[in-house]
Amino acid sequence: MKNKINTITLEELRKLLQSDEDFVLMNPLNKENFEEGYIPKSIHISVHSKYFEEKVRNIIPNKNRKIIVYCKHAKCETSDKAYKKLLEMGYSNVYKYKGGLKEWKESGYPLVSIK
Repeated sequence: MKNKINTITLEELRKLLQSDEDFVLMNPLNKENFEEGYIPKSIHISVHSKYFEEKVRNIIPNKNRKIIVYCKHAKCETSDKAYKKLLEMGYSNVYKYKGGLKEWKESGYPLVSIK
């Protein structure tokens, strides 16, 4: 049986970013993709890095803290991989923003770019 993925909508994410709620917004893409553009307040931990688990444990020691992962677009599987890995590591409050960068940008919200 396939486990149900906890998801968060564009509107829920937008409200969360404007709130004082403690959460982590994680972009698990590779460094180049992250630098092209990311949702404000995101942290970058590439799920493709061999140090992914170590970095997550260092940055997010509280396994009950809300973590939201997102990708480039709805069909991108990088956030699925990060979501599953976080659950395997024992994190219990993990969500996926399915629309990703594409929906965020198309809805007129800003992206931060390092390039």
